[in-house]
Amino acid sequence: MSRLVLGLNTHHGDASAVLAGPKGPIAAIAQERIDRVKHSANFPADAIREVLRIAGADISDVTDIAVARDPNANLPQKLAYVARHGVSGLEMARRRLAVHRKVRSTAQEIADAMGIDEARIRADFHQVEHHLAHVASAFYWSPFERCAAFTCDGAGDFASNMFARCEGRRIEVLGRTYWPHSLGVFYSAMTQFLGFDRYGEEYKVMGLSAYGRDRYGRVMRSLVHYAPGRGIRLNLDYFVHHEIREAFETIEDGQVRLPRLYGPKLEKVLGPARLRGTELTEREKDLAMSMQKRHEEVFLDALSELLDRTGARDVVLAGGSVLNSVANGRMITEGYVERAYFQPAASDDGTAAGAASYVLHAVHGVPRHDPVTHAYWGTEWSDEAIEKAIEANGR
Repeated sequence: MSRLVLGLNTHHGDASAVLAGPKGPIAAIAQERIDRVKHSANFPADAIREVLRIAGADISDVTDIAVARDPNANLPQKLAYVARHGVSGLEMARRRLAVHRKVRSTAQEIADAMGIDEARIRADFHQVEHHLAHVASAFYWSPFERCAAFTCDGAGDFASNMFARCEGRRIEVLGRTYWPHSLGVFYSAMTQFLGFDRYGEEYKVMGLSAYGRDRYGRVMRSLVHYAPGRGIRLNLDYFVHHEIREAFETIEDGQVRLPRLYGPKLEKVLGPARLRGTELTEREKDLAMSMQKRHEEVFLDALSELLDRTGARDVVLAGGSVLNSVANGRMITEGYVERAYFQPAASDDGTAAGAASYVLHAVHGVPRHDPVTHAYWGTEWSDEAIEKAIEANGR
């Protein structure tokens, strides 16, 4: 039976849809490209319709729907966290269960969005752990028969990092860093501290770091480190994300908003946080430099353990933290690896591709396709259509 898999990232920022078959990706697009909401967390109904249109397929042709979220993943760690954190842990569990219920109703949401009866959707439904989807998105698209896999982000399915050994169609998970420890949270919290408090502004701080000096290295080293065998470790005295009783992230009109992640102790050490829109002083530039350097150090420490454990010299990478091109550049130029493959949609939009790929290759055993060497899987316009659009806007 030929498989046609619809991969989805839903109910989270960077919502997306990917359609894939035995020969690899057929179409892929992020919801934000259509609804024009940056990092859109709206249900990707428009993206689903568009990938089906590009493929010339109907929803009834889809054999599998794969969502990059698995409520059963890392369940012992979740239960232990709830036990340790009392009321805040129970509130977090209650909120996540509400999200998981929405994910389980994905087929009905697709039907409602497309104005069809749910009975027309005959696909098997799969839930793929968030970081496993990240690994799959990079490995199955890569040219490597065997390699190490590294993922890193804020968090997903209660993990913020995954190590894996990959060969053929097999992904062997070697380890994870569990919530609330997270290199992504460290970077996002410091991004907020520097006055960039909107979702997805970390790239601005990476750029700002080029203008600073490393005057705060000692403080940054006290905030986060890598512990071999245990993973990325935050000094939680400086952060409050693990104590938040309201939603860790809220979605309003498709936009993701995060609460303040850093705690008052950070301001005692570094002084008041910068307010958005105020002048960027030498302090902010130097803080950006020091936190960027610390990010690189922890990233490379973690990567070094993975490479030592696997003996691999080729690596595939995905996750929002992997969008840090400065750290990636050090990994290459300093000879940590011989070859690297980066999932081009490394953030959570790429988990839709990973979920689809995992179902194709790991679940159904479909042979791997040729390496994916470009990211042009979305809507295409002819020169004539572009010219008409320009003329229609008076240009």
